[in-house]
Amino acid sequence: LFLAELRKRGWYRDKYHRVGSFSTSSGYEMMNQLLNDNGKQLPTFLFAENDAIAIGALRALQEADIAVPDQISIVGFNDSKVAKYVYPPLSSIRVDTREMGRTGVSLLLDRIAYPRKISKKISLSTEWIKRASTKWFHQSMVNYFEKRISRPNKPI
Repeated sequence: LFLAELRKRGWYRDKYHRVGSFSTSSGYEMMNQLLNDNGKQLPTFLFAENDAIAIGALRALQEADIAVPDQISIVGFNDSKVAKYVYPPLSSIRVDTREMGRTGVSLLLDRIAYPRKISKKISLSTEWIKRASTKWFHQSMVNYFEKRISRPNKPI
């Protein structure tokens, strides 16, 4: 959904897209690859699939003397416990992982007790946590997170 929204608005640039594992070292390696491929011509904004990737990318940018958020803003996903302790503190999209786990177990137990062929779609809310790693974040993207991703928890 997020990638589709970026494409729709004309904000997606394939040359900045990287795929790796969900680790700090992968974020570090992908950012170094991005720097090698593009020099200091970086996007205004970088969204990482999790906080670990974002933290690795932050480290690579610091080593390259690229100021975050003055030259590039970075956002992670999950709002991990360390996000507020890195420098600069990492902006993140918070998801309630406990609720996600409870919902998953409840769905599993429900499926075991009442087998069905039709799947259920569950939406859990998220929250935008702005910290010092972001200088620029277009208001329409904030609206996107609030309206399309951040939905009230619904009972299953």
